[in-house]
Amino acid sequence: MTLRLILILSLLLGKGSDEFDKANYYTVFAKGSLDQINQELASMTPLNFPEKTGYEGALVMRKAGMRKSIKDRLDDFKAGGKQLEYAIKTDSTNVEFRFLRLCIQENAPRFLGYHSDLDRDNLYIRLHFKQLTPVVQDAIKDYCKQSHILKLDNL
Repeated sequence: MTLRLILILSLLLGKGSDEFDKANYYTVFAKGSLDQINQELASMTPLNFPEKTGYEGALVMRKAGMRKSIKDRLDDFKAGGKQLEYAIKTDSTNVEFRFLRLCIQENAPRFLGYHSDLDRDNLYIRLHFKQLTPVVQDAIKDYCKQSHILKLDNL
């Protein structure tokens, strides 16, 4: 319901449906419910922008942790992981994708084996933090409050 209201307000305030709202994306990624994540994914479906695969992949992986069925959790995690890893392979200099991957890696259960890039991503984010937009910098700063590896003092 809240996401619908935000979408309606953004349309009324002049944001077209063909624009990706990063601030809302990062809010949903960080604190969104399963319904909000599904709504964000649905709102991204008609959009066409180069980074779409990476953002969708990270959100699908985040969604995996909220699914009830173990099979659904694993399927979503794998599918989202393929999307995110493809996006990073395609654009290895994308700091946002490295940040999203770091968030997933740090919070994924160890048995999934998705932790091998934590140190590299942490370093890459720290080196390129100042080049990011304020919206992304704010998302990273917020995440630093709970992160065990990414610290605000190091940015």
